[in-house]
Formats: sequence, C-alpha cells, structure tokens
Amino acid sequence: MLRAQAARSGCYQSPQPFHPHITLLRDASHTVAIPPPGFCWSFPVTSFALYASSYGQGRTRYAELQRWTLGE
Repeated sequence: MLRAQAARSGCYQSPQPFHPHITLLRDASHTVAIPPPGFCWSFPVTSFALYASSYGQGRTRYAELQRWTLGE
C-alpha cells in the first residue's frame, strides 16, 4: 500500500526487495570473527529510532526521523 502510493506520487521505486535490518558494522577495515554456535549476546534496549540515509559529497549521512521509547 505504501509502495503503491509512493509510486503514484512519482517516487522512485527500487526493483530491489526491501529487507528491514539492523546495521551493526559498516566499512570494516578488517575481517570480524563470527561468534561460535550457541553464542548468546544480550544488551538492554530502551529505545529505537528510524533513520533516513542520503549519499552526497562522497559520504552517507544519516538523519534521525523519529525515536520511540520502549516501556517495561
């Protein structure tokens, strides 16, 4: 529905499927070891945010669009 409305409004639609994700590391300068099977990593999360990315002048810039606080 959102994609269809964006297309009707003239917004470019990438043919690539969108896969929501969390970027943990970008442009690593060396290989990062993958944890062994069974590895468990946890950390407290009190909020999350939606960012827009734009590329210009040789770099990517990120702008926080909205932040949500998580309740207990």
